[in-house]
Amino acid sequence: MVYPGEQHQVQDALQQTVMLEGTMVDRNKYGAIRELARLGAAKKEIARQLEVTVKTVRRALKKPQWEPYQRQKLADTVLSQFDDWATSRAEEVNFNAAILFRELKEKGYTGGYEMVKLLVRPLREEFQQRVDAVMRFETGPGKQGQVDWGSAQVWLGDQRVRIHFFAMVLGYSRRLFTRAYLDERLPTLLAAHQEAFAWFGGRPSELLYDNPKTIVTDHTASVLTLNTKFADFAGHFGFDPRLCRPHRPQTKGKIESGVKYIKGNFLPGRRFIDLEHLNRELEKWILEVADVRIHGTTGCRPAERFADEKLIDVKSVPPYRLETALTRKVARDCMITFGANRYSVPWRFAGQTVQIELWGDEIRILQGEEVIATHQKLTGTGRQRTNPAHYQGLFSDRLEKKKEEPPRFDPWWKDEEVMIRDLDIYDRVANL
Repeated sequence: MVYPGEQHQVQDALQQTVMLEGTMVDRNKYGAIRELARLGAAKKEIARQLEVTVKTVRRALKKPQWEPYQRQKLADTVLSQFDDWATSRAEEVNFNAAILFRELKEKGYTGGYEMVKLLVRPLREEFQQRVDAVMRFETGPGKQGQVDWGSAQVWLGDQRVRIHFFAMVLGYSRRLFTRAYLDERLPTLLAAHQEAFAWFGGRPSELLYDNPKTIVTDHTASVLTLNTKFADFAGHFGFDPRLCRPHRPQTKGKIESGVKYIKGNFLPGRRFIDLEHLNRELEKWILEVADVRIHGTTGCRPAERFADEKLIDVKSVPPYRLETALTRKVARDCMITFGANRYSVPWRFAGQTVQIELWGDEIRILQGEEVIATHQKLTGTGRQRTNPAHYQGLFSDRLEKKKEEPPRFDPWWKDEEVMIRDLDIYDRVANL
């Protein structure tokens, strides 16, 4: 049982604690304040972006490192002697006041259930605030882009196909690039990056990712390890790959919103002939819709704000080639098989061995350094893609009538003027 005077005392103390905690800065927000200040943002601008007071910003900048808030001790009550234990135990029982009350009674607690509920409530709210806290972290021009994948079932012709949408959003302007692919494998990921750089005309200084297996090789280690091929790709183009903290995809808020925008604004009610048609329509949608909308956060059109993006030009950087070991022998009908589908190559390579590179939704067929054929990757299985130009000239020599000529290499033939004989010789031969 909680006596009226005691309950009022506990409520006042808890309310004061909750108010104090509401003004404290968590680790994420502390880091954002320091980062924005490092980038040159004024204290008032930082306070406006992060929705805190200028005084809070000053306090965070004075501290060399983040310090968690220390809860004040409650006034002496029948629960106060168990406060340390109960505060630590609450999270372990998922802030279930009934369980905590039962365990407290076993430890000698003589108070009522209501007092335990009053203790647990602010602890639960504080924990939920830490879990759900998502900070809008604005970056300067050319500083950061965010990358992610999204997938959806899409009508290609008369078939529903699982399509994977690569998306890159520039942090400052919110300008979006997206392209549809049939998978999310590493060659596709690298090709998609190069498509995005070409679309934007450059790259930002850093790119923020979740932790997909194509980028991170060890998800159990405290320090995440980059896939060596992806790290080489990042070094080739000179950008800094940054990774979200595990289980914290909220830190990629801009791109998460971008993927939802694609699914919600572009896809509903749409049908496409094939993947190539889908990507043409995506480009049109980016230019006519996504680029010119008024963005809900910046209040500006991404295309207009993009004029201030200070991207790094990569036109002089040669395309990145991911070395693969895929080889095929060209059949007599000038076709190779890949992914249970068949693709044509020029007829003069029939019977020879060629190499295959997969770049996003494009298949490149090479012999040595020469690209001898390219095809859009087919969906499904048992299908065939033929380029008529690959057979040009194959049958022309066979169909064309040959001009009748005498043998040219008869060993008994003397290449000289025909001897003129006296016709009497034939009469003499006949009378023999």
